[in-house]
Amino acid sequence: MAPELPALAQAGVPGYSFELWWGIRAPAGVPRETVNVLNTEINRILAKAEMKAFLANEGAEPARLKPPGAFAGRLRGEILQWKRIAREAGIQAE
Repeated sequence: MAPELPALAQAGVPGYSFELWWGIRAPAGVPRETVNVLNTEINRILAKAEMKAFLANEGAEPARLKPPGAFAGRLRGEILQWKRIAREAGIQAE
């Protein structure tokens, strides 16, 4: 999105990694068939030129939605990662 800026590693912060992302969730118990239809339709919308342009204007890139199980795994992984980072930094819950 900003090719004129150096990568963080080039700017003296090796090993840094951060990705901001958005996800879509449904309430527990939604039938798998409904989730699959939503997944297909949202991916179709994300592939449209208008949506790509909108996201690019926001500094974002569309990515295909992962299957629901993969998304749940990503959420669990993110929670574990940020808990570890908070623990290592001595950050306490308030």
